[in-house]
Amino acid sequence: MLMTWPYPVAADSKADLHAACEKGDVERVRLLLNDADANAANEHGETPLMLAAKTGNFELCRALLWAGARATTSDNSGKKVRDHLKMESAGISPVNLLLRCYAYVQTHGIPARTRPSRPELVIISDNFIDHDNRDLKARYWVNQAELKGKAGVDDDQNGFVDDVHGWNASADEPLRVPLLANVADKAQEDLLRRFVTLLNRDDDPGYGGDEWKDQTLEDLEGAYENPLVRQLGFDVLEESGVDLDDRVFTRMLAAASHGTHVAGIVLKSSGGKALLHGMMHGRFQMPKEARSELVNLARRLAPRTISYEQFLLKMRQSLLDNALKEGRRRSAYLRTTGAGVVNMSWGQTKTFFLRTAMQLQNIYREHGLDPDSIDSYTCPAGLDLCGDLGFELLVNAAAELALLFHENPDVIFVVSAGNDAEDNDEELPSPAYLSRFFPNVITVASVDEDNELSSFSNYGSASVQVAAPGEKILSTLIASQQGFMSGTSMASPAVAGVAARIRAAHPRLTAADVRLILERSVNKLGNLESEVASGGVMDAEAALALAADWTAGSRADLTLAALARPRKPVDEGILASEKDEGTNGHRSGEVSATAEDKGARVTAIGGFADQWRVVMKHGIGFLRQVVHPVGELPIGWIRDKWNDGWEITSIGGENEHWRVVMSHTGKPGREQKLVGLDFDTGSLDDLQSIGWRITSHAGFVNSWVFVLTRDTGWKEQLYPLPGSFDDSRRKWLHEHLAQGWRITSLAGDDNEKDRSQDSWSVVITRGTNLGEQVFTGPAAWPEAWISANAKNGFQISNCSGFDDHWVVVMTKGSPSLPQTISEGGAWDDAWVQRLWKAEE
Repeated sequence: MLMTWPYPVAADSKADLHAACEKGDVERVRLLLNDADANAANEHGETPLMLAAKTGNFELCRALLWAGARATTSDNSGKKVRDHLKMESAGISPVNLLLRCYAYVQTHGIPARTRPSRPELVIISDNFIDHDNRDLKARYWVNQAELKGKAGVDDDQNGFVDDVHGWNASADEPLRVPLLANVADKAQEDLLRRFVTLLNRDDDPGYGGDEWKDQTLEDLEGAYENPLVRQLGFDVLEESGVDLDDRVFTRMLAAASHGTHVAGIVLKSSGGKALLHGMMHGRFQMPKEARSELVNLARRLAPRTISYEQFLLKMRQSLLDNALKEGRRRSAYLRTTGAGVVNMSWGQTKTFFLRTAMQLQNIYREHGLDPDSIDSYTCPAGLDLCGDLGFELLVNAAAELALLFHENPDVIFVVSAGNDAEDNDEELPSPAYLSRFFPNVITVASVDEDNELSSFSNYGSASVQVAAPGEKILSTLIASQQGFMSGTSMASPAVAGVAARIRAAHPRLTAADVRLILERSVNKLGNLESEVASGGVMDAEAALALAADWTAGSRADLTLAALARPRKPVDEGILASEKDEGTNGHRSGEVSATAEDKGARVTAIGGFADQWRVVMKHGIGFLRQVVHPVGELPIGWIRDKWNDGWEITSIGGENEHWRVVMSHTGKPGREQKLVGLDFDTGSLDDLQSIGWRITSHAGFVNSWVFVLTRDTGWKEQLYPLPGSFDDSRRKWLHEHLAQGWRITSLAGDDNEKDRSQDSWSVVITRGTNLGEQVFTGPAAWPEAWISANAKNGFQISNCSGFDDHWVVVMTKGSPSLPQTISEGGAWDDAWVQRLWKAEE
């Protein structure tokens, strides 16, 4: 955890924030936002978000928006945030859509001030749910006030009349199950079971035992025994022209069971802890109806608009007005239920919006007052309508859902990725893509039984967060039946169920907490690394274990994808610079000790440029050890070593002059991560909250690298912000050492030109089993002090510094394990290699 220290992050946090935004430095911006105002304007009235918009950097804009930046402000010249986007960012682009959504929700949204009263209640946003299904009924939440009240009266005065089992948001009426679900007698139920059994055998030939073993679904093609025929009569169906044999009816019954099937998955995945309730979201569930509504609107507007531009503006305004109305109504109903989770197993693609836009344009061409104005239309500068009609339709869909997400920040929305085998990062489907915009939304891809991405599943390394099983899933159907379905629609409720289980067990956790827990507890798989942001499949038990240890309200900036990348990424094909670094002691290629080299091993390093101190010790159990030469942080080399079971055991340097020591015990190494290059407290706090511990770090001023390791067994850690190693810091350290804390990592240096900018960093830890500790400095290398303490059984465990300002930490150890310290100066590979080979 971060221990706040009374040293400023920067002399002028506003100026630094603006400068970092102009450079597109996301990590620096995240750090500065701890103290700086996200809306502080410069002399031109430009806010950090405006400067970020100029860069077109999505992560930068999102970090500012999540810190409270306003997307609706104007600079001194009257330009709004989106006006600062470059022209190539216009149209269907992530940054444009992000800024449009936030401008909309910040203008119209009213976020809830209270937490969900039923955090384990899952709203199934789907077509409908058979609430009388035997497997669901006991956990289906029923509005008792309306159930026991008078029909046609809003008995609980929540603004929704007769909402006993849910709400049909499309028709703005109570949610009801279809006629198909009404089974009048046992004979009818047995008949349906026969139909569904034959249907299920299409997916699993062994399903259903020997019953009806000689029949197939095709055998039902000519029969007319189904309940609809009995209820409506064959003559009625024949006159209507409906070809409704039992095979068609069976497939119709399965299709109508989509929401019921989803509900069963949620309940099973939650271990029976979830409550269920329904809200049909309407036109977003049924694209044909959505297009029909838009077509009708276009036909009304086209004869009344004198130009294509006016047609677009009128269409846009009508769409956004409707989005506001529909979004608020859906949001209001969600709040009345007190639900903590919503599952959305549906969506619309960019292709749908683009095709619809072409259809609407043709309507104006046929019915508009000035069809020729289509060909001469150009986007007017300064108007929000700077893409095309397809983009406006997409924005409309996103706006309604964004309002729902924004107004309910402590509800976690779980969304299916889609079944078009498309890259959501490119296609921007609604609502799946919006999980990239909001911290309380998570999108789910589908995998098969071998954890391979399903052939139909959408994916997205930025906008799809996790994967879950979605093929041949057996779950509930209407009329108390069970059947198989496949799709990301089945993967999403598996995650929603686990989310409900977490919220039931740990109601103090926020929706953003739950999303982070679900992402960070996945079973990571190499085949999913580039398909979903977390790189893995949901692991329910790991998520529950992580939730039990999670600190409520952890910073939810979702930076996991960037944790292993430095601010200035190096080419992973280049291990390090090959040029001669002169007095820096650079030599191309690593130097290494092998299992046959029985000598000492490096245990601590400190320094920079041409001044290094190296501490080596016998008997510490490293069979092999390698040292990488000075240069840029060798990310590719480190990852290769991690994959082969190595661990980083020491790191030193700063800026572009890092030196890394990695060791191998002969057994698989513990999992490690790198965080940097700024002092990224948000990422460190997030990782510490789920069990990672800082085992080594190095750097100075604004150039830092932290090594975090799993399974250390260490307990709590504290790390003050970088600052002077003065009496205040020394007093703080002495107090904590007396309480059993131990210094486990040290880095930094004095600033010779400006002592107010001294930058020392120290990490202290509880539960390390380290003995008594002493420390000294900053001062010249303390030869006499080291010798005196060595006679009392102390050995150097950490050191950092340069020239005549070194800080040295010594820890009580075993005198039987000799320690050797380099004389200082340029790094000497030959000296290290001699010690590696030297017998004790």
